[in-house]
Order: sequence, then C-alpha cells, then structure tokens
Amino acid sequence: MTANITDKEFFKIINKGSSKYSDNIEEGFPYWCLEVAFPFLSEDEIENSIFGLSGNDDSIDAFFVNESSKDIYFIQCKSSRSEKQMGACDKEWFTYLYTVPNRLKNDDYIDKHKNERIAEISSEFAIYSKKGYTTNFYFFHLGYNPNEEIINSYNTNGENFQYYGFEELKDVYFEYASRINLSEPESFDINIDYSSKPETINQKIGQHYTLISIITGDEIVRLRETYKYQLFDKNVRYNLGLNKVNKQIVESADKNKSDFYFYNNGLTITAAKFKTKGKSVKVDRPQIINGAQTVDSIFTAYSKRLNKLKRELACRESAKRKVSEEFREIKVMFRIIQTNETEQDFETNVIKSNNTQNAVQIRDFYSNNPEQVELQRKFAKQGYFYEIKRGERNYIKKNFHTKLNLKLNDFIYKDELLDIERIASIMRAFKLEPGAREVGAKRILNDDDVYNSIFGGSAIDVTDLVVKEMIFAYNIFNIIEHESKQYNAILKLLLHLDDRNSDFLKIKRLIESSLVLNDVIKGKYKDLTAYNKNKEKHKKAVRRYIPFSQGKYLALAIFKLVIEECGYYNSLIDTELYKDKTFIKDRIVAPWLPMILSKLLVKEYERAVFSDGISLNSFYLRPKTFENIYENFEQLDITEDKEYTEIFKLRLS
Repeated sequence: MTANITDKEFFKIINKGSSKYSDNIEEGFPYWCLEVAFPFLSEDEIENSIFGLSGNDDSIDAFFVNESSKDIYFIQCKSSRSEKQMGACDKEWFTYLYTVPNRLKNDDYIDKHKNERIAEISSEFAIYSKKGYTTNFYFFHLGYNPNEEIINSYNTNGENFQYYGFEELKDVYFEYASRINLSEPESFDINIDYSSKPETINQKIGQHYTLISIITGDEIVRLRETYKYQLFDKNVRYNLGLNKVNKQIVESADKNKSDFYFYNNGLTITAAKFKTKGKSVKVDRPQIINGAQTVDSIFTAYSKRLNKLKRELACRESAKRKVSEEFREIKVMFRIIQTNETEQDFETNVIKSNNTQNAVQIRDFYSNNPEQVELQRKFAKQGYFYEIKRGERNYIKKNFHTKLNLKLNDFIYKDELLDIERIASIMRAFKLEPGAREVGAKRILNDDDVYNSIFGGSAIDVTDLVVKEMIFAYNIFNIIEHESKQYNAILKLLLHLDDRNSDFLKIKRLIESSLVLNDVIKGKYKDLTAYNKNKEKHKKAVRRYIPFSQGKYLALAIFKLVIEECGYYNSLIDTELYKDKTFIKDRIVAPWLPMILSKLLVKEYERAVFSDGISLNSFYLRPKTFENIYENFEQLDITEDKEYTEIFKLRLS
C-alpha cells in the first residue's frame, strides 16, 4: 500500500492528522507521531507526555514511561512545512537527543533550567533508571537520514535508538491504519513447509472442524507484512503493545530460534472454512485470536535484524534473504477452528479462554458486553454515536452500523466523540474520583468493581437516567477540555512572546475568548502598550492558573460538587438542558469556572507547592489533592459569606 502513495499525498495525511491537534504542523506533528507510533497511549497520556515541552525543551518533544514493559521514552520530532522542503537529518540532532540523560543527571544544569517540566522529567528519569528500566530514543523526522550507519553507534549499552524518516513513517502510519480498519482478509494461504514431509492433524471435534500443524517464522513474517493488523481479531489487534511479555518473546525470537517452539503456546486462528492443498492451507476469513503477541513479536525481532543487516550489507535484498533464512528456523504450532457468523458467543469465549499469554483487556473485550451494547443503543436514541469497537466511527461514515442500522450522518450530535475509554475516565471523575491514577481508562477497565460502578454489570443497569448523566458529564468535560487546551496554547505563546511580537494578536484573541482568565487580566493584553507596561507581572497573572493546564478531571469533579450542593441536578437532567452545550457553556461553565479555579483548584495548588514542595505532576497524582479541595469546598459558603446558590448562580431560562 505504501508503494502506491506519492510523497505529496502522504504529506497531506500527516498534515491532516497533525491539524487535529494544532493548525501549526510543528506543534501538531509530535501528537500525530505519538498517536500512530504508540497506539497503546490514550489521548490523555499523549497530552501528558507532551505537556510543558513546547519551549526550552532540551531536545525532548515528548516523554513517557511504560511501567508494564519497563521502558523510558524520549521523543524528538522535526517537521517540515511541505514535502518539497524536507531535507537531510543532521547528526548533531541525534547526538543532542542521545545525550539528554547526561544533562538530566547534572544537578547544576537542572537547577538553572528555566523549564519546570524538565526538572520533573529529571526526577522521573532518576527514579525509573534506578529500577532498571530501558531507555528508548525515538527520532521522528519529515526528511531522511543520509547515513544509516550513524544509528548503529547509538544502539549500545542496552539502549534503543530508533529513527523514522519520511519513508519509515509511511510504514508506521499504514501499520496504524490497519489497526483501526474493521475489515479482515477474504482469505490467505498458509505455507506448511517446515519439513520435507509436513504433517497436519485434521479433525472434527464436537460441532467444529479443526486443523493443527506447524508454521515457520519466515511464513509468519510474510503474512504479517502482507496483512498487517488485519490478521488479528478486532478484539485483539488494538491491545498489541510493548509490554514485558512482548519483550521476552522478541528476545526469544532473536536469540533462541531453534528452541522457540518449546517456549511458545502457538497460534489459534478462526475461519469461515479451510482446506488443505498440498503443502499449504487455504483459509477463508481468517482471524488470529490467540498468539497475536507471538506474531507481532516475531515480526519486531525480524524488523530489527533486517534493519541491522541492511546497514551492514548495504543491500536490502541481500539482507532480506539472509534474515528470512534465519527466521525460517523458528517453528510455531498453530491450529485453525472453523466457526460461523451465528456463533458469536462461541468465538468470544474462545478468545477469552485462549488469551492468557498477554491479557486482552481494555475496551475491545467489553464491546460485546450486554451493558455496552445497550449503552450504544440508548446513546443512539439520544442522537449520539457511542463507539464500543475501535474503528466503528470511521466504518459508519460510509456504511450502515451492523446493529443500529444507521450511518454517522444520521446522528444529530455526530461530531461528539464518545467511546468506552473516554466515558470511563469522565464518569470516574464525575463520581468524585478525579486523581490522575483513578481516571486512567486502563485502570478502570481492568478493575471489575470500578467498571461496574460506572457501566453496570448488565443491560438492566443501563437506564435512561444513566445515559443522560453520561451525556451531561461529557458535555461539561468537553467544554472544560477545550478551555484547558486553549489555556495551554496561551502558555506556549507566552514562552516566546517577547521575542515574537507578531504572536501578540494570536495570544490576544485566545485570552479574550478564554473562560479561565478574568476581565482584569484580559485588559492587560488589550494591546502591546498595556502589556509592555509590566510584562513579567502580566505573564505571572496568566501562569497562576497553571494547575488547570492538566486539571480538567479535577475541575469536572468540582463542577459535580457544585451541582449536587446547589440542588441543580434534577432540574438539568429532567429537561433537555443536559445536552444543550450552549446553555452549559454560557450558564454553567463560563460563570463558575473562574471561581472554581481561583478559590479551589489554584488555591490548593499554591498551598501544596508552598507547604509540601510538590511538582505539578505529583499534584494530579495524589488522592490528597481532591480531598483537600473537597474540604475547602465544604467551607466555601462560610469563607465567601454567601450561600452556594449565590456563589454559583444558575438561571434555567
């Protein structure tokens, strides 16, 4: 597929993907790279990994830690305004990224650094390095690397340095695209040539035909290269990521090829039907439901070895022949189970029973749960599309939904992005557990008690009231999130405002439309003359609200406190106002947000920094943060000498 796309066409794809995050490709490109290269990261995790790194970032455009795989990631991105302006990579860029850890270990350097986020990263890096986590460097570049041998020099001491230029990004993107594609191969042939006389076991067990045999590593690679993530069942493909199990399989495929068979449980494939033909098996509508980690890990080991040989041999074809011969030594048992469309429960049970190697969890397994199916149906009645299977939203842009029998344009609120993970995080915060750990979708969906408290355990639990509350919480959060992003854009512009007066009109427009900043602050940015009278003071006034930059879940929980304390809940839910975003923005968020921030969120942050000396990141993580905010809220009527309904007024008409 990558061979059929021009550079201009692919650059448009990157530009479109980046524009989802920013009109400026330089700002949006890092977000796009994380989205397509690390699909196991949630939208919130992507946002958090980039937060605070837009200026004085020390060659770090993103930073995150994968505790599951014990990996530390430093990301650097270099963009370009058009495909015609793409150029060669500078070796010094690699060096500067690779030496980031050395600078982070230099206390004097960090103490003098102007960016507080770098100091936080330095602390996190020190903690996880001591735990033995692997350091990974990823360099994404809209250009090319003129010297492949350079990369080898950085892959030492157990560290991992990866370069993705424009051509490599095509492969990354189409891998990503295949994850969210709901289609599956019509058929494929599996070559069974592990020996001169290969054998198969072909039996009917109960109501299902099954076949068992052995597949070689090079054949697994061929299938994986050809069909990418469409090989895997839709419940499985999006959960493939770098974790501890994967890394062990990759290492085994790389160093213990002859013994790989004995260390691995093999593959399970479902199919509409299959038929042996000599040394091959034709499989119709195949989906790998177990062993996806095995396939992906073998392919990862193969790709690493191929890249190394390409640099050594300076010939792609020679390198490919050699590595294919090496991976032919790997043998993996596989079995095919014939199923049909009417046996959805049987196939789901097979998937759940077989996936013990690396638990298939998160949202895709919940997509067939009765409560999720009922939620999707009830959301549709309200005019919203609630995505319970990844890729559904894209699919119904042109096709009818298989159960709802609707296309995306049939939904009144088609532009609202609701899915399991997003609603899980929002509703946990709305239920007054807004800490950064609590609202993580992975944690929620891996905890049955928490999951049931939000979604219920059956279709009966999904009432109209539950759906209305979810829509109401989503709409409040959506407005808060927009304001948070706008505030972050203001912070980015402030970093260079004194050097780029041309940006003043941009920041002025953002500040004027902000619901976060009060009229006094807005007056200081009405023109350059007013701003220049006391630049540092005016910048400090804006930066005072920095806890809101990542505090959208905390803010949502405070809104819930207000609504309950003031007794507004029933009046909003019993009418259509819960889905009237204009009303919610103008009558709830706009008048209440400044008070919520200045009297509660910002006040607690300033107290925590002064008395506890904590970082912004720690502020969001600790449960004590919301506990203290809650206590302060309970005293707010006394400290303000007003009833709650006077502090937080609401006019319904």
